Amino acid sequence: YVNNRFLDCFTKLKDRELGLDLWKRISSSRLVDSYPYCSAIGLCSLCRLYNQGYHIFVEADRLGFANHAVYGVTVQLCGDWKNATFAEKLYEKMLSRPELNFTIREYNAVLKALFQCGLSERAFEVFSVVSNHTLPDSATFGILMGACYNLGLFEKAIEVFRFSSGVRETALCNNFIRICVRSGDFQRAMETHELMKLENIPRDEFTFNTLLDMCASSDYPGKPSDAWTFWNEMISLGIAPNKYIYSSMIQSCCRYQQANEAAELIKQMFVDRRVTLSRDVCLGMMGVAKRIGNGDLAQFVFDKMGEHNIPRDQHIFSSFMSVFAVTKQTEKAFEVFETLKAHGLAPNHVIFSILLEACRVVGDSTRALQTFQLIEKSGLKPQQVAYAGLIGAFCRDRKVSLAESWLAIAEKNEIPIQLVTYQRLMIAYTLTGQPQSAIQLFEKLRNQGPVTLDTWNTLMRVYALIGDYIQTRAIFDGLESYSLVPNARSFSALITACRNSGQNRSIRDIYSEMLHREVKPNIGFFLNAIEACAEGGDDESADFFENELRLAGFTRPAAEREWELEQSTE
Repeated sequence: YVNNRFLDCFTKLKDRELGLDLWKRISSSRLVDSYPYCSAIGLCSLCRLYNQGYHIFVEADRLGFANHAVYGVTVQLCGDWKNATFAEKLYEKMLSRPELNFTIREYNAVLKALFQCGLSERAFEVFSVVSNHTLPDSATFGILMGACYNLGLFEKAIEVFRFSSGVRETALCNNFIRICVRSGDFQRAMETHELMKLENIPRDEFTFNTLLDMCASSDYPGKPSDAWTFWNEMISLGIAPNKYIYSSMIQSCCRYQQANEAAELIKQMFVDRRVTLSRDVCLGMMGVAKRIGNGDLAQFVFDKMGEHNIPRDQHIFSSFMSVFAVTKQTEKAFEVFETLKAHGLAPNHVIFSILLEACRVVGDSTRALQTFQLIEKSGLKPQQVAYAGLIGAFCRDRKVSLAESWLAIAEKNEIPIQLVTYQRLMIAYTLTGQPQSAIQLFEKLRNQGPVTLDTWNTLMRVYALIGDYIQTRAIFDGLESYSLVPNARSFSALITACRNSGQNRSIRDIYSEMLHREVKPNIGFFLNAIEACAEGGDDESADFFENELRLAGFTRPAAEREWELEQSTE
């Protein structure tokens, strides 16, 4: 008894040297039964001594000490070993020795081992045989459901879940909900959650994390309030949110433009002592601050990292700076840059590219040039992104000649030019009264190879800005001849063309065509349509699009903020 207890301890500690030494002494004595064989095989499995563990089983079987428990732990070893041949041999021996009274636990080990070996079809065959020998339990169906999830077997998962009636437990239901969400069957996921309530199956943090993940999915067709319903239900059950639940709920708020709610949840998470904060969590929350355009929130996260002694490396600083870049707080971005240097960190290409982006979005070409020169002074060679930021700043500042000069320098230095740089230059040409130069640049790109939809959209926007609806429409109608499908930006260009050519009455027809083609309108389309109708004196259509904006799940202030953030990247 004492030897067995010590052997158990060494197994849990994964101490192979002491454990196997004790095993040798036990096995050479007469004070031995099946128990130490189980412990020794388990130790071998934990220490990845699979061959030695299997030989111990062979010895136990030869001496008559291999009971049902020894078989079970050996099958588990075969699964960890991913040795399908030995797993199958053990299963066949189990079938031939009914006198050992194998329980569902040992058969569950067989199923799990087969799945670990990648033999999913064989595992389901074994399940059909096993279910005739003994009654499957929740663990059996849990193993099958886990395999269905990992292998993407959605139809098989539905079948397993149906058979599990009467032995369902939390883990099984959670796995099934995950499979439903993963396969896009959100309705079935909701129904399973309701079934858990009906059958009094306890729900835990994994249940609600999956449901909140579902609400945050861009494909989820439900209401913005669904996530808050799950959240409130979870709180009422006394389930404390962990960092994953917080993250899912925050992402759901972001999806539905609930910026204030997202910010409050982040602040709540940072003061919740039950949540273990980490660098990755803080990095994710910095990304949320960028997505909702909240510089104060980014500062809050950054400060809290300092309070919690969480390391703030270059990646953290770059994420912090990027928030101020997209929110057009250029001065703040440069302040963070100085803080980075004060922390003893050397700026890299990513840091400099974010500074250039901060200059570009506000059209501060002077500061952009100074930053570009600073890259060279730091001993770094400006890369593709740096040239894109500098040329983009000149384009936004409408200094087209300087943009052309630096584009020529980049080409001379054999720097690959980002497509968006050419697109920005096309718009800059148009806004400075040189639409013909924009068209010529497009033709240059066209001669270099197939033109992307984004570039065609940019050409449409060029004609739209000068009020040439006929040419804009002609390009739109010709997209299909290049095997391109118009997107929301394509339709938005048509709206801009109507707006600048005085054909505002055609805007609702364009929207009808958009819906007919099953193209989902984005925020920019709605706001463009609202402003175009209002400018043309068509208040009825403006009100119509305001209502469509709300029906799409957007609130006007949040929509304007998000659209401003999106436009800053153009």
